[in-house]
Amino acid sequence: MTIVTYATFCKWVREKEGAASKKADADATAEAATEAPATDEPKKPGRPRTDEEIRDCVIQLRTETNKGYTLILGELRKLGIHLSRQTVKNILVEAGLTPDPGDHSSNDSWDAFLKRHADTLWQCDFLSKPMLTMKGFIPLYLLVFIHLGTRRIWISPSTAHPDSAWVSQQARNFLQHADDIDLPVKIMMRDNDAKFRLCGFDGVIEGSGAKIKRTTPMSPNLR
Repeated sequence: MTIVTYATFCKWVREKEGAASKKADADATAEAATEAPATDEPKKPGRPRTDEEIRDCVIQLRTETNKGYTLILGELRKLGIHLSRQTVKNILVEAGLTPDPGDHSSNDSWDAFLKRHADTLWQCDFLSKPMLTMKGFIPLYLLVFIHLGTRRIWISPSTAHPDSAWVSQQARNFLQHADDIDLPVKIMMRDNDAKFRLCGFDGVIEGSGAKIKRTTPMSPNLR
């Protein structure tokens, strides 16, 4: 006479074998955990720090060449090292260096620059407009000056031939006008138009004691 069916007996055997197998696996896992060396601490969140050799290279370029971080970025790319502008700037700040040798502070900004020089800074640019004549359209050129602090504007007479004599004369006329209205010129900002350099404009402005500040492709950063 049987107390249980054959199927029930087989089920009991399988359950017993399964329990024994699980216990063996648990013992093995515990033993491995005891013998395994301690793992490294969890990584901190955020981007990994730049390699120390690259950081040293950035700092060396700054201290030995006195270049700003934009020029340093270009030198790094020549060496096959690609970093962002902000990364280079952060490396210099962490090392106690100003990102740019011309900065008044490591956190100088475009707004700070404008506020600091608003009373003596003028911006100049060429303006051209087409004029219809008997020979068709011809371009007329003017020089436009704007004072940063007051937004006052001075516009030169127009000409179809902005040669050296005309450009130099308009620069002198402007300086006389700025003196008459008591808005001194200490900084003159301009773009890289060759007419400024080749036609004597810079010489007249610098001859008055003012500095020429050329804007760059990265304006308004002026780096």
